[in-house]
Amino acid sequence: MMVFIIPPQIFYMDRFVAVSLLTIFIVMSLATLFFVPFIFAIVDANFAKSTHLEPIEIRKSHDLPIAEFMEFDGLNRSDILSLRTDAVHAFPQFAPPDYSPSEGVFSRIADGKPWWGTLGLSFYGPGNMSNEGPSYHSLHVLNPHLLVGVGEPGAFVVEDYRLSPQPIFPKIVSLKWSADGSKAHAVYDYSEYLRTCRQYRTPDVKRVNLYAYNAFDLGYKCLYVDLERSTNVYSFGHPDAWIPLYWNPDRRAGEGALRSWLSLFQRQGDPALIRQTLGGGGRSCGYTGGCNNIMQFTPELALMVFHLPARAHIKLWRKCPKSPLMDADMVYILDLT
Repeated sequence: MMVFIIPPQIFYMDRFVAVSLLTIFIVMSLATLFFVPFIFAIVDANFAKSTHLEPIEIRKSHDLPIAEFMEFDGLNRSDILSLRTDAVHAFPQFAPPDYSPSEGVFSRIADGKPWWGTLGLSFYGPGNMSNEGPSYHSLHVLNPHLLVGVGEPGAFVVEDYRLSPQPIFPKIVSLKWSADGSKAHAVYDYSEYLRTCRQYRTPDVKRVNLYAYNAFDLGYKCLYVDLERSTNVYSFGHPDAWIPLYWNPDRRAGEGALRSWLSLFQRQGDPALIRQTLGGGGRSCGYTGGCNNIMQFTPELALMVFHLPARAHIKLWRKCPKSPLMDADMVYILDLT
C-alpha cells in the first residue's frame, strides 16, 4: 500500500499551485509503480546472462532451404498467393490438408501497390523511396515454414550518404523441422546484424518483433514464449500487454479500458493470440497512396534481447490453451547467435 505524505507548507500555497504540485506528485508515484515490473524484469534478465546455448536435438530433422527476398511491387494478390501456395506445397509432408492461404492473413493485400522494401526499411526510411529493394515481407511469404520470424521494430534512416545502401536485417542462417512436424529450430546471425548497425549508425535497439503470421496461416492460433526454457530474452507474452498503444474496436470501451490498465501490472502471462495480417491500408511507409505492409501493431509478439547468444523457446497451439503450462502442438526454437 502506497502512503502519500503531504508537506504542511502546501496548505499555505495558492490553491491552483497546490493542486498542481499534488497532482504531479501522485502521477510520478503511479508512474514509478507502473515501471516496477519492467525494471525487475530487466534486472532479472541481466542477472541471468548465459554465454552459451544448449544443443537442440531434433530426431530425423529436415533442413529446409531459405528462399531469398523478392520484388512484390506491382503484383496482384492472386499472384502472391500463388507463390505462397507453391512454397507450402514444396514440402507436402508439412502442408495442412487441403491448404489454401488464410483469408485472415492475406485477404487485405492490395493489388498493384508497392511494399516496404528492404532498403526502404533499413536505409531510406519513409517516403517515396520506402519501396526500394526487394519487398521485405516477401521473405516470410515465400518461407511459410519460418513460422515465427525475426523482424525490425521500425524503419531506420541512414543519414551518412557516403555509406552504400544495403539491407540491414538479422539474416536467417538455418531452419530445421522434425519429421513429424512437432518441433522446429531457426537460427539467425544476430551478431553480424549488430556489427552492421554500428557501422551504419542505426539505433542499437534491443527489441525484436516476432512475425508469426506464417504460424497462423498454417493453423497455429496462439503463441507463448516459455521464459524458463529461454535464454537471454524477455517476453511480456500477455495478449493485452502494453495495451494503451493498441486499440481493439471490437471491445466495449469501458471493459477494454479496464482490462487494458489491469494488464499493465502483469508480468509475462497468457499465450498471445496471433492477429497479424498483411494489407494495403498502411501509410507508415510514407509512399504516395500507401503500401502493403504488416498491419497490426502487436507488442505482445516481441522480445527484449539482453545478451547474445539468445534463445526463445516458443510454444504454438492450434487452439488457444487455458494455461501456458499445457503441452504445445508445436515447439519452435528461435536462436539469435
